[in-house]
Amino acid sequence: SGRVVVGNDTERNNYDNGSVTSNLLHVERTAASGNAGISICANAETAADVGAILYMGRTSATSNGGNTIVESGDLIGRISFQGADGSQMVEAASIKVDVDGTPGADDMPGRMEFHTTSDGGSGSVERMRIDSSGRLLIGTTTTSTVGNSQYSKLEVSGNTSGATGPGHLTLKRGENTASLSSGDTLGRLIFSSLDGGDFAYIQAATDAASGSSDYPGRMMFFTTADGASSATERLRITSTGIVRVPDDGKFSCGAGDDLNIYHSSNVNIIDTPTSRSLQIKGNGITLRTQGNENYILCTENGSVDLYYDNSKKLETSSAGVTVTGTLNATSDVTINGTSAATTGKAIAMAFIFG
Repeated sequence: SGRVVVGNDTERNNYDNGSVTSNLLHVERTAASGNAGISICANAETAADVGAILYMGRTSATSNGGNTIVESGDLIGRISFQGADGSQMVEAASIKVDVDGTPGADDMPGRMEFHTTSDGGSGSVERMRIDSSGRLLIGTTTTSTVGNSQYSKLEVSGNTSGATGPGHLTLKRGENTASLSSGDTLGRLIFSSLDGGDFAYIQAATDAASGSSDYPGRMMFFTTADGASSATERLRITSTGIVRVPDDGKFSCGAGDDLNIYHSSNVNIIDTPTSRSLQIKGNGITLRTQGNENYILCTENGSVDLYYDNSKKLETSSAGVTVTGTLNATSDVTINGTSAATTGKAIAMAFIFG
């Protein structure tokens, strides 16, 4: 029959749920005798690419020795890991290699597929593949064909709750929650060059003491300045939802930095270039102190009120302006078209200009 059986008198014929009735080489051994292993060792006193090799090949020939070309999608080889279910051998996992494109002379595009069988499943299912372009696909066999995602080396589709759900990618710190302290880094997404160097990275960390069902976290965004070799934190989102930038960090809008909002020393600044104007829009605008004392109150279709020490001193109305208190004029005041000689004088009264 041309078959070789090692370690037993007869070959096993119940692999793949009993569908494989014979193999050309079969190795079997009881556990008391040791592992049922096959070993290959190369001894070569050279630095060249020489080592132990296991060749697995496929042609489309109908007779031995043929070299008829294979086609895209053809299975080239499969390593199957199987266990007995009480009556036959059933696959738990496998690694498959298929042709992954149109082959030609000295051109054999290939992909590797990794399959596992779920608990209660009737057969193994592909979980991951590396295609002929070097892309790693997890949870999908379909590569993106539009947008920037078509150039990704890694694509993750779905999650353990469902293949059609959102893709999940988790970064974990190597400690349990109970062992974490506030400020511990949980993970980083680093943007670097081929030879290393942190140009920028996004970092997640604990933002307070954590515990059972208590996972306070913060996100931090780092960039490296021109001429620097290490990244600096530029923006942080805290566990309470506060978005924070460090001193002298700016929120900037417009291609020419047309609006800047920032904090420097003890001063908070809203800054626009001299060639730009600043508009503040709202149905009502209020400027107050931290203690809620009024500076200015602006009401849509109503008055504009100016305050001193939280006491209203000027109010606009449809009739004109009401001034409460002393009016100090540096030039003559015109009242209903008549000039009043008030230069340098204080007028202590309630004036209504209309």
